[in-house]
Amino acid sequence: MPASVKRRREQEAARKRAEKLAAQQKAKERKERKNRPKPTGYATVKSVDSGDTIVVVGAAAPGQPAPTKSITLSGIQAPRYARSGKSQDEPWAWHAREFLREKLVGKRVWFQVQHVNENSGREYGVVKLDDEDVIAMVVKAGWASVKEGSKNKDGKVHPERQALLDLQEKAKSEEVGIWQKVRDPKSAVRKVNYKPNTRKLFSSLGGRAVPGTIEYVRDGSVMRCEIVPDETKPLHRSVILVQLAGVSCPRMPQPKNVYRERYERELKKNPNSKMTPPELVQPEPFAAAAVEFVEARLLQRKVNILVHSVDKLNNCFATIQHPAGNIAVELVKNGLAKVVDWSANIAGNRDELLAAQKAAQDLRLNIWRNWSAKKSDAAESKSNAASSDSSQSRFSAKVVQIVSGDTVVVEDNNGVQRRVVLSSVLAPRLGNSRRNVPDQPWSIEAREWMRKQLIGKRVTVVVDYSRPAPARAADRSPRQHVTLRQGKGASNNVAEQLLAAGLAEVIRHRPDEPRSADYERLLNAEEKAKAAKAGRWSGEKPKSHEITDLTDRSRETDKDEESQVRARQTSAKAKGFLPFLQKDKRLMGVVEHVYSAARMKVFVPKHNCMINFVLGGVRTPATTVRKPKGVKNEEDMTEEQKMHMKRDAENVKFGNMGTKFVRDMVQQHDVRLEIDTMDKGNNFIGTLHFRNSNLSLELLKKGYASVFTFSAEKSPYREALFNTMEKARKQKVGIWANWVPRPKVDKTAKAAEAKEEEFADDKMVPIIVTEVVDPNQFYVHLVGSKFTTLVQEKMAKYGENVPAAPADFAARKGEVLAGQFSDGAWYRVRVESRTPEGQYVCLFIDYGNRDELPLDKLRPITDKAVREIPSQAHVCSLAGIKVPGEPDYAELATATFQDAVFEKTVYGKVYVKDRDGKLHLTLHEEEGQVESLNAQLVAEGLARVVQRPLRRLVSLAKSYEKLQEQAKHNHYGVWEYGDVSDPEDDDDGGMSLGRPKRANKD
Repeated sequence: MPASVKRRREQEAARKRAEKLAAQQKAKERKERKNRPKPTGYATVKSVDSGDTIVVVGAAAPGQPAPTKSITLSGIQAPRYARSGKSQDEPWAWHAREFLREKLVGKRVWFQVQHVNENSGREYGVVKLDDEDVIAMVVKAGWASVKEGSKNKDGKVHPERQALLDLQEKAKSEEVGIWQKVRDPKSAVRKVNYKPNTRKLFSSLGGRAVPGTIEYVRDGSVMRCEIVPDETKPLHRSVILVQLAGVSCPRMPQPKNVYRERYERELKKNPNSKMTPPELVQPEPFAAAAVEFVEARLLQRKVNILVHSVDKLNNCFATIQHPAGNIAVELVKNGLAKVVDWSANIAGNRDELLAAQKAAQDLRLNIWRNWSAKKSDAAESKSNAASSDSSQSRFSAKVVQIVSGDTVVVEDNNGVQRRVVLSSVLAPRLGNSRRNVPDQPWSIEAREWMRKQLIGKRVTVVVDYSRPAPARAADRSPRQHVTLRQGKGASNNVAEQLLAAGLAEVIRHRPDEPRSADYERLLNAEEKAKAAKAGRWSGEKPKSHEITDLTDRSRETDKDEESQVRARQTSAKAKGFLPFLQKDKRLMGVVEHVYSAARMKVFVPKHNCMINFVLGGVRTPATTVRKPKGVKNEEDMTEEQKMHMKRDAENVKFGNMGTKFVRDMVQQHDVRLEIDTMDKGNNFIGTLHFRNSNLSLELLKKGYASVFTFSAEKSPYREALFNTMEKARKQKVGIWANWVPRPKVDKTAKAAEAKEEEFADDKMVPIIVTEVVDPNQFYVHLVGSKFTTLVQEKMAKYGENVPAAPADFAARKGEVLAGQFSDGAWYRVRVESRTPEGQYVCLFIDYGNRDELPLDKLRPITDKAVREIPSQAHVCSLAGIKVPGEPDYAELATATFQDAVFEKTVYGKVYVKDRDGKLHLTLHEEEGQVESLNAQLVAEGLARVVQRPLRRLVSLAKSYEKLQEQAKHNHYGVWEYGDVSDPEDDDDGGMSLGRPKRANKD
C-alpha cells in the first residue's frame, strides 16, 4: 500500500474518533444540564432586552463581580426587538419592551428557570413581581402572544397555558398591545439612526436637554444612549455615545470578540507585534466597580441628556440629568472617577466636582487608596511649573515671531519671551531643508496669514494646558497651549479666525485630554470653512513656493567638494539677481530672521528669492567677545590685545541691545529695500526702510552703531548718517557713553609735530627704506624722527649691559622683547610664533625684517617706556600698482625696486592709510620731483595698474594706465608676450579693501 494512501486513512480514522468523542461529550453535558437543579431565587432586574427577555443580577461576593443571568419568559413570544443597525424591529417591539422595562428595571423579583435550550443555551423560566406573574401581566397587556404547545395525554391544554390563552383572547377583544388595529403596521416600528451626524444633531438641539435611556455602560463615564431628538416623534430615535462631562473613570478593555479580531489583524500585519494577547487584557483597577455603580443607578432608566460639546471623534460630552442626582458627582464622591478640568468647566459644576474629589481623597476611597497629599502637592507644583513660567494663566503680550501656522513667540510686559502653541488647532507643518523634509501643502499660507494678522500686535494670552516638547525639538521646555485673543467681540479668538480661513484643522483629542475653552466654536469654524471650501478644503493645490535661496553659507574654500560646487552655484545666482534687485528702488521684502543689528535674512516676494542683507554705511558692535586669532589663553595675550578685548566686552552689551532693537522692530515685518552692491560673501548691501524710518539712522540715533566711512561715502544718505552719529556722540548714548572728544590743539604746533613725527597727506617727506619684501610691502624710517633716535639710543645702552634672563622667562606670542641680531646688537622684536624646532619667529619692529631666534637670544625689556614706544618701521606699499603675479617678473620687479631704494633716502608722498595700517605712497628720488618710482615700474612693465584701487587712489591709478598701454605696446617686462591676464587679476594687489584712514588723524 502506498504511504500516501496509508497516511490519508490514518487521518480519516483520527477524525472519526475525534467526532465520536465530541458527540459523547455533548451528550454528557446535555444529561448534566437536564439533571442539574433548576436555578431559582430572588434577584434584581438589571435590564430588559425585549418584550419577553430580562437580565437579572444577584448579590456580589467580596472582590468579585456581581453574577448576572438572562431569562426568557416561558410560553410567550414578544415582537423581535432589534439591538443594532443590522436588523429592524418588528411592529410594536419597542412598545412591548418599554412596557416590561417600566415595570421591572431596578425591581426585585423572584425567578425560576424551567428549562434550558440544549442548542443555544438560552434559559426559559417564570418571573414574579410582588407575587404577580410577569408572564400573565405581559399577555394581559397584549404585548406578547402565547406560543403554540402540545396537549396533555387526555388531549386537553395544560391549565396554566389555558389561562394565558384566555388572557390573550381578552386582549384581542379589547384590541390592546400588539392586537391594536392600525392602518399601517410600519407606523408601530421604531426608527433608529445608529450613526447620526452628532455635530449636526448637537446644533439642532440648541442647548436643550433631550429625553433618552441609557442602553449600555462601556466605562463608568462612557455610555451608549438612545435619545428622542423630537418629542413629537417618539419612535424616531438616535443612538449616541455619551461621555460624562467633568469626570473620567478607569477604563474597561474592549469586548473580547472585538479585541481578538483587532489582535489577529495586528498579528497578520506584524508577526512581532507587542500588542497584549486577549487573554492577558485586564480592566484598569476599579473600572468594573465604576460600571456596576452606574448600571445599578442608570441602566435603562429614563433620563434627560444635556449635551455640552461634541468633538471630532463624535464623542458627546454631556450631563445626565436624573431625579436622584448627578451621577458624575456620585462617581467622584465614591472614589470611582477623577475630575477632568476642561469638561468640568463646560458642565458648569467644576467646584462641586473638585470638592467631591477632595473628600474622596481624604477618605482614600477606591482609586485614591494610595493617595498622598504631599505627593499630590508636589505633582501639582511641578505641573504648574511646566504649564507656565509664571503664575499667570492670562496675560497681555506682544507677538514677536511667527514660528509656524499654529506656533508663535510672545513677549509679556516683563520682557520675557515664550513660545506658545494655539490650543486644539493643528496647522500644516513647515518642512526642514536640512533633513530634506518638504513643506506640507498650505503651511506657507498658514504662517503668512498669522504673520499679517499678528506680528507686532498686542494680544491677550490665555494658557489652557501644556504638553511636553516634540522629540526632536532643541528647546526641551514644555509647550504652552494657549488661546490668543485679539481685539474685542465674540470672534476675537485667533485660532477660530485661522480655522475660518481654512488654514488649519481642529485636533482630535482623546476624551480625557485638555483642550481649548472655545473648542465648540473651533469645530463650528472648521465646519463653516469646509462648507465654504476655503483654503485647504477647496480641493485645489496651493501655488508653488519654490524659493531661490541665496543664503547658503558654503564657501569655495570648504574642503567638501559638494560644498564648493554649491558655493559657486549660489554665487553665480546671486550675481544674476543683483542687477534686478538694484534696479528696483521700492523693493519690498519680509525680514525672516535677524542675525545681528546690521545683518538679516530677507525674503523678496517679487523675485521669489531669499537673501542675506547687510545695512550699508554703519558698523555695529559684535554680540560676543572673541579672543584674538591664534590665542588660546588670556596669559598669551599682549597688553594691547587685552585692552581691545576689554573694549569689545563693553560694547557687546550694545551689540546685543542693537540686535534686540532691530528684531523687535522689523523681524517678520514688511520692509522696503534699496540694494547698492554685493560683497564676496553674497551679502546684499544697502538701506532698509521700515514704515517711514531708515533703520541705519535709527541704530545710529540709539547709539547702537557707528558710521562705516568706506561704505557711507558711497551711500545716498551719507550726510544724514554722519550727522546722526554726531548727535548720538554729543548725547553720549549707547556706544558713545564714554566717548571723549579729542581736545583742540594749536594748528601750527600740530602741523610742526606732524611734519616731524608723522606722515602727512599729499606732502613729500624724507624717508629711509629699511626692509623690502616686494614693492607692495616694504618698511621705512621717517628721517629725523626723534622717536627713532630715542629707540636707537636706548637699545644701544641696553646692549652695553644686557640683563640675564629670569629663571622662569618664556617668550609669549605678541610680546615685545629684546632680540640679538646676527650683528651682535640688540633690537626690539615682537614674537610672532614658535617653530616646531623651538625657535621663535620675531619681527624687528623698528626695521621690518624677520628672523628666527633661540630663547637664549631673547631678553625681557624691563623699561615700560621703551617697550611702549611705537614701532619705528612703517609698512608701506607703492600706491596704485601691484607686483606681477608671474614669479619671474615679480622677482625682477622686487630686485629693481630694492636696488633703487634700499637703505637710501628718498621722498615719499602718502595718499592713504588702509585699515591694516599700511601706507600707500609714491616714491621720488628728489623732493618736489613729479616722476615717481611707481610710474617708472609701470613704464618698464615691472608692475601692473591695480584694477580696483581704494577710493583715494582711483585718479592716481588712472594716471598710470597710459604708461601701462605703452609698455604693452612695446612688450616690456610682463608684457613681453603680449597682453596676458594676470593670475591674480581678481584680487586687490595686496591692499585691504576695508575702511581707509587718513595718514594724519585729528
